[in-house]
Amino acid sequence: MPSISPESIAFVELISYIETFQQIDDTCTSHIFKLADIVTLYKERLRQLGADTTCINPTRLKEKLVDQIPGLEANKSNYEVVLSFKKDIGDALLYASKADMDSDAVTLMRAACIVRKDILRTSYKFNGTLTDEQYANNPVTLSTLVQMIIGGTNIRNQSDSHEDLSTAARSLTQLLVFNTVKQRHTKCETVRHAVERETLMPLYLGLLIHNKTRKRELIDVLFQKGLSVSYSRVLQVSTGLANDAIDSFEADGVIVPTTLRTNVYTTGNLDNIDHNPSATSAKGAFHGTAISLTQHVSQANAGNIREISHIARSENEKQRQLKQLPETYTSVPPVAIPCNNPVPPVTSETAQPDSSLSDADNTQTEWLTRVKELLQKDEFDATEAISWSAFFASMKVTDVRPSAITAFYLCFAIMHTH
Repeated sequence: MPSISPESIAFVELISYIETFQQIDDTCTSHIFKLADIVTLYKERLRQLGADTTCINPTRLKEKLVDQIPGLEANKSNYEVVLSFKKDIGDALLYASKADMDSDAVTLMRAACIVRKDILRTSYKFNGTLTDEQYANNPVTLSTLVQMIIGGTNIRNQSDSHEDLSTAARSLTQLLVFNTVKQRHTKCETVRHAVERETLMPLYLGLLIHNKTRKRELIDVLFQKGLSVSYSRVLQVSTGLANDAIDSFEADGVIVPTTLRTNVYTTGNLDNIDHNPSATSAKGAFHGTAISLTQHVSQANAGNIREISHIARSENEKQRQLKQLPETYTSVPPVAIPCNNPVPPVTSETAQPDSSLSDADNTQTEWLTRVKELLQKDEFDATEAISWSAFFASMKVTDVRPSAITAFYLCFAIMHTH
């Protein structure tokens, strides 16, 4: 079934907006609508829905509204077309009397069938990242229905300015898609969610809580309430991501944190970690070696983002066991200096730092030169910047350097034998 057009959505919301005044027990001018204002309201809603507004005919829009809304008539007043309700609202009362409970139930059933068909045709696939663009393909009918329930059917309420309502509508839409099943099994106590309808919100909540707390009980509670994926699915996704990274390490021939980039000047730091070193045999003590890497990116050279291969994702997602890191990384052979005068190896080229680092050194030299000039004066001016902080604060910063990229290697734990 084709999706509902933006013109139909805006027209239905416009009808609801006009009918709102029909229910008000008042005889003021609120029941009179200028056709020009109605057309402007209709165009604005179409523009928000991303539809074309150049081919709107006010006369045709007026005729459609008069046909669809009982008791509404069009009149001409001072060269301007106005829409108003008839003083004799017998037709409207007759139309309202037909809406009984049975017809409302039938309407709900038909609306549910339309929305379910749209949901069951929608599919998602996790590709290793959680982005709004990846999960933006929400069912149009369901999204429209949720927005109308939250913000009302009035066309003035369906505005992009209500960002909080739009965010809530997207979250509820994703949860409804996630909890929709094609056929519920009567003997199964828990709902088995389809992977192709696994949306952003439940997957994000499961991974976030597992990352922050590592508590299975919290994830199980949210899963039972239909707000998160199951704990086994969280482990499946995290294991698949880790196995993808290990496959990439093996393909590259080197183990480098996935957040680091290529073609960027990088510095490293290595230090020991001693936690609770009360005794070498204490169970709460930890002794190890850690390595951290820092990449000094600049405006001229931001580096190249490394793409993690997801070719084996379907195979890695089926695995519950984490792959082992390459032996060249986990097994570090002992190193001993055979002589007192070691000869370092000769390299053909040396990595050079980014030019911006040398520019920073030159700036430090300028401050020292400035201090030397000020010290040679007999008297100091109160406006002179002599300290390091005052000198650099007085300089106009024209280039905002991007933040450095840092990554932390896995710890090498030192094992003691007794």
